[in-house]
Amino acid sequence: MATMLPLVRAPALPVEPPRRPRVGQPSLDRYLIGLLLGVGLVASAWVALRQVVPPDAVPASAAAGEFSAERAGGHLAVIAAAPRFVGSPGHAATRAYLVAEIEKLGLTPEIQTTTSALRFAGASGFSAGLVQNVIARIPGTNSTGAILLNAHYDGGSTGPAAGDCGACVVTLLETVRALRAGPALANDVIVVFSDAEEVGDLGAHAFATQHPWMREVRLALNFESQGGAGPAMLYATSPGNAPLVSAFARTAPRALTSSFFAGLLALFPEMRGACDLQDYMDAGSAGMGFIFMGNAVAYHTRLDDARALDARSVQHFGGYALGLVRHFGGQDLTSLTGGADAIFFNAWPGRVIHYPLWWAVPLAVAAAAILLVPIVRGVRARRIRVPRLIGGTATFAASVVAGVVGPMLLWAGFWMLDPDLRVFMVGRYATGWYVTGLSLLTVAVVSAAWLATSRRLTARDQLAGAVLGFGLLAMVSAVVYPVGSYVFLVPLVASLPVSIAMLAAPAPATRRAWWLRAALVVIAIVPTVMVLVPAGLNGFLGLVSRLEGTGRLPMLALATLFVSLATGLLFPLVRWGLSERQPAGQSRWWRVPIGATVVAFALLAAATVRHHFDADQPRPDQIRYELDANRGEARWVTSDDRLDEWTSQFIPAGTPRERGVRRSHPNGPATFVAPASVVPLAAPELTVLEDLSLPDLRLLRLRLLSRRVAPMLEVRIEAKAPLRRVSVGGQVLDFEGYEPATRGVVSLAFAAPPSDGVDLVVRLSTPAAVRIGVTELSSGIPDIPGWRTPRRPVTTMPAPGGTADGIIVRRTFDVPVRHLEAQ
Repeated sequence: MATMLPLVRAPALPVEPPRRPRVGQPSLDRYLIGLLLGVGLVASAWVALRQVVPPDAVPASAAAGEFSAERAGGHLAVIAAAPRFVGSPGHAATRAYLVAEIEKLGLTPEIQTTTSALRFAGASGFSAGLVQNVIARIPGTNSTGAILLNAHYDGGSTGPAAGDCGACVVTLLETVRALRAGPALANDVIVVFSDAEEVGDLGAHAFATQHPWMREVRLALNFESQGGAGPAMLYATSPGNAPLVSAFARTAPRALTSSFFAGLLALFPEMRGACDLQDYMDAGSAGMGFIFMGNAVAYHTRLDDARALDARSVQHFGGYALGLVRHFGGQDLTSLTGGADAIFFNAWPGRVIHYPLWWAVPLAVAAAAILLVPIVRGVRARRIRVPRLIGGTATFAASVVAGVVGPMLLWAGFWMLDPDLRVFMVGRYATGWYVTGLSLLTVAVVSAAWLATSRRLTARDQLAGAVLGFGLLAMVSAVVYPVGSYVFLVPLVASLPVSIAMLAAPAPATRRAWWLRAALVVIAIVPTVMVLVPAGLNGFLGLVSRLEGTGRLPMLALATLFVSLATGLLFPLVRWGLSERQPAGQSRWWRVPIGATVVAFALLAAATVRHHFDADQPRPDQIRYELDANRGEARWVTSDDRLDEWTSQFIPAGTPRERGVRRSHPNGPATFVAPASVVPLAAPELTVLEDLSLPDLRLLRLRLLSRRVAPMLEVRIEAKAPLRRVSVGGQVLDFEGYEPATRGVVSLAFAAPPSDGVDLVVRLSTPAAVRIGVTELSSGIPDIPGWRTPRRPVTTMPAPGGTADGIIVRRTFDVPVRHLEAQ
C-alpha cells in the first residue's frame, strides 16, 4: 500500500484585485473644483450684495445740471431742525422755507389750503384734517400732460424726520434746481410738497381730488422713506406698468427694484403701502413709488436726524427723479396707462430684467417640460428611481420649511428670554447681526436635513429632488403669484443644464467630464444667488422689520426665507458637483451645518450684547397724561411692555400690569396705569349751531373747538339710529363699505384743526339721541403745581408711532332729541 505524502503548497503571493474605474476625481482636481465652486458662491454673493449698495454722493462742486446730494443736504439744516408734525412750529417753518426756496428757483409757489378727508381700505375710521400743500409748476414747451413729483413735508412728532421724509423734500428741491439749470422740457412738471401724510395721506388726497391741476397729471413719482440709509428702490407702480418699468430700467442710474416685493404690498391694500402715490393712482394717473429702508431703527424717532441720514440714499433718490423726469419730459404721456403688467427684478447691479406678466405661465411650463425630458430619460435608464425622486423632492420641501421654522422658533425664544426685544421698534440696533446669525442657522438646518437623508438618497437623488421642487414652485407661483414667480423660475432655468447632464448621462470618468460638471454647477450657482439674495433684501427685510414692530410678533426670522430656498438648492448642487456618490454620513460634509451653527450662535450672542439701551442706542418708550374732563379724573398711562427708568417716574415700579392686554403698542391699550393730579387743562368744546328734527330726519350742525389748539382731535359719534351722512370741515365722509355707519357709529381723527374750530354736520335717518366723544392729543408733559416734572433720561426716547409723550384730554357730549313740535 502506497504511502500518501502531505501536499506542500508554496505560500500564496498577494494578488491585487483588478482595478475598477474611479468614479471620483483625483485629489488635486477635487480640491481645485471645490475652490472653483467656493469662488463661484462667494463672487456671486458679493455681486448680489452690491445690488443693494447706493451710489456715491455727488459733491456740491458738480455741474449745475447734475443732482448733488451734498447740495440737497444743505436744506436739512432748516427742514430737519425740529419735529414738524402737522400744526407744530417746525411744520410752519418748513412750509415757509419751501415757499422761499421755490421763489429762489424762479417759480411761483402756491399753498393749497383745504380740508381733506378719507378712509383707508379696511380701516375702522376716517382721517381728516386741514392741509396746506406747497405746490409749484414748471411749464413745458409742448406739453402732452404733466409729470408730478411728490414728497410729504410733514413728519412724525417723535423726531426731526430727516429721513422720513426730509430726504424726499430735499431731493425734490435739488431736482427742480437741476431741471431749471438744464434745457426746458416738453411736458409740464408739477411739484407737490404734500402735507399731513403721517396722519393719513391727507395732503396728497386733497390735491388728487380737489386741485384742478390734477386733471393734467399723467405720471406721478412719489418718494418715501422708512429709515435713514440704504438703496432706493422702485417698490410700487400703477397697473399696466410695463412702459414705466422699461423706462426705469433704461434711464434710472443704479436701478433697483423687485416685482416680488411690489406684489406683496398690492396684496395688502389696507397697509396703504404706496402712501401718497395711491391717491394719485386712484385719480387715474400712472405712478411709480420709491423708498429706502435701511437703518429702520431711526424711523420716527429722535435718531432720524441730518447726521444719521446717508447722503448716498439721497443721491439714489435724486438720480431716479432727475433721470425719469428728463426721460418722460420729452415723451408722449397719453399712453402710460392701460398697458400690460410686467415682472421685473435685478440680476446685476443697476440692471433690471423685465418681461410681460403673461409670460409667467408659458415660461414655467417650458422650463418644467425641459426638466421632464432628462427626468424621464433618467428613470428609463434606471439612473434615477421614482421613489427616490419623490423622496428628494419631499426632503427639499421639508428642509426649506424647517430652514424658516427653526430660526423663527429660536427667535421666538430670544423674545421670551430678552424683554428688550419686546420693546416697540422698527428693526433692532443689531438687526444686521441678528439676520446674519439667523441666516446661518437656516443654512445649518437645511444642510443637516439633506445630510440626514444621505443614507437613503445619493447626491444625484437629492439634486434631482431639489430641482424638481423648484420646478413645482415655479409652476404654482406662475399661476398664484406671477409677479413673484421669477424667484423660482430663474434658479430652475439655471439648473436645467445641470439636470440634463445629471439625469441623461452616466457618472463622469474623465477629468474633462468632471470639470465640465463643475462648470455647469457654477452656471447654476451664480444666477440663483444673484436673484434670491436681493429678493430677500430689496424691501422684504424692511417689510418684515416693520411687521415685527407693528404686529408685536417675533417675525424677523421670516427674512431667512430666501436663504432657505437658496440653500435647499445649492447644498445638493455643490455636493453633486464634487462627487457622484458620498458615503453615508460622511463626516466632512457635516462640518457645514456644525460650522454654520457655531458661527450663527456666536453672531446671535454678539447681537444680544450689541443690542442694548444707552445714550447712543436709547430705549423707545412713552408716557401719557390722560384727563377725563367729564369726571374730573386724571391718570398716568403707558402702553410699554414694561416700566423703565422714564415711565417708572410716573407709574411706581411694581405696579401690576393691566389685565387682558397682551401686546404693547404706542398709543395702544394701557399696560400700566397710575393716578395723577388733576390739572385744569382747557377741555374741548362743542357748540350746537343747528338742530333740526323731522319724522324721518335729524340734522345737527356742530362746531368743535380745541381751546388748547391741539394738533389732533379724535371724534367718535354714537347715535341711536343709522347715520346717513357726516361731513367735517365741508368734506363729506364716504360711507360706501363702512358698516359701522349703519349702526350709528362713526370714528374720525382730525389733524391741525383751525383755531376757530371745525364744523361737523351729522344727518340721521330718524330723530335719535347722539353722543359725541372728543379726545385731544398733544405732545409733552403738563406742569403740575407743586410737582417737579422729571427730565427724560438720555438713555430713552419717545417711541415711534405715537406722540412725543402726550397729553390726552377727553370729553363726552350728549345731544338729546328736541321735541318735534318745537321745530
